[in-house]
Amino acid sequence: MSKGITKYLIAVVIVFLSLGVCAWAQETQENPPVEESQVGQVNPGTPPETQPLEGPQAQPEPVVQVEEFRLGKIHFPKDFIHAGQDYPKGNYLVSLISKEGISYFRLSSTGGESLFEELSVVKPYKTGVRKFKTIIQRSLLKEAEYFRLKVIKPGEVAMAFFLVKPAVAPN
Repeated sequence: MSKGITKYLIAVVIVFLSLGVCAWAQETQENPPVEESQVGQVNPGTPPETQPLEGPQAQPEPVVQVEEFRLGKIHFPKDFIHAGQDYPKGNYLVSLISKEGISYFRLSSTGGESLFEELSVVKPYKTGVRKFKTIIQRSLLKEAEYFRLKVIKPGEVAMAFFLVKPAVAPN
């Protein structure tokens, strides 16, 4: 064999031996040898084994990370309907929130009481501008049938559509 291959094989053997020694050392640290006089004795330094909890406390609820971008006070020009409930026209506190990567618009009363969350439509948005400020647009769509709230942020556009309550025709 050539000298290069021999040196390579020796290096490989040394690496495997060192890994084996490291694994053995770690195993002996975690599980020290037990003497015959210690068999059957409980080590006071180790906690007793516990049974897993049952019932509602068995598994803690996962913590949901919520990112919130407050848009401020938004004026809704007409009465609107959400989930079968009527809301009067006026000012609402609006936030764009993200839960587990899904965007929502959260509407709250001016007193801060959370009213509901509306799933937002998100589209990618590319901009070539370095210093880009968030743009908030409000508009009535399709003959004032929908009120659209549009937020343009660097990298995405988020929109929510609110059904405007139809005007009652006088008889």
